[in-house]
Amino acid sequence: MTIRSVGVVGIGTMGSPIAGHLLTGGYRVTIYDIRRALVEELSQRGAQPARSAKEVAADSDLTLVIVVDDAQVKEVCLGPGGVLEGAQSGAIVAICSTVQPTTCREVAVTADARGVHVLDTPMLRGVAAAVEGKLLLMVGGDAEVLNRCRPVFRTFANDVCHLGDLGSGQVGKIVNNLILWACLLASKEGLLLARSQGLDLRILRDALLLSSADNFALHEWDRVSGQPKWWDQKDLKGVLELAEESRTPVPISAMVKELIKGFGPEEARKLFQS
Repeated sequence: MTIRSVGVVGIGTMGSPIAGHLLTGGYRVTIYDIRRALVEELSQRGAQPARSAKEVAADSDLTLVIVVDDAQVKEVCLGPGGVLEGAQSGAIVAICSTVQPTTCREVAVTADARGVHVLDTPMLRGVAAAVEGKLLLMVGGDAEVLNRCRPVFRTFANDVCHLGDLGSGQVGKIVNNLILWACLLASKEGLLLARSQGLDLRILRDALLLSSADNFALHEWDRVSGQPKWWDQKDLKGVLELAEESRTPVPISAMVKELIKGFGPEEARKLFQS
């Protein structure tokens, strides 16, 4: 079954450019967000506004859920006027938000009873990649359902990795973000040590990027260190919850969650200004 209509629930910093790419790709796009100004802007470009998440899903072969956290995913998918009240049998719901795997499975229980398929498709590489249409999606769920979605995903993501059963994509994203924040802290400590020895950090950074110390946080220093502080805490809270659920010891993760609290955009900028 070819997907011709795509819904987007949540059209903020990620959802808005994604909806734009879908329109450019020739899909019928239906959108919903509580922020009416964002809806109006995309409506002028050809998107169809809806009054609820339910209306979005009723009009869509595939609905992308792009909201902030677990609570919002449950609300827009399972709550009154939500996605699963409107989705037709055979439709697909892709949870693009970064949430716990258990949240995706909870949504899937209700979806399965209605004949609706669920994928978890958390997005990586950030806002700039969303604008450029070069996101990476880590996907969990049925491979055949994913294959139906691949032409849609290609409009805004140039890499789509299928990691396994439902929830696997979220695990991949959680692990990715743990490593990202740990690399940011390790880079910070190394740079502070170098500065204490009188090195020019700009020159050193260029050398490190050619070495085995190269990492995304060091490479994209301003972008990574400039993220809102609640992002790293949300990510690392998710790591610790997953570790507790699986009884996996992650002592470094717990340290990173606490240590990164004091490292914000201003301190990151000053590091290279000193």
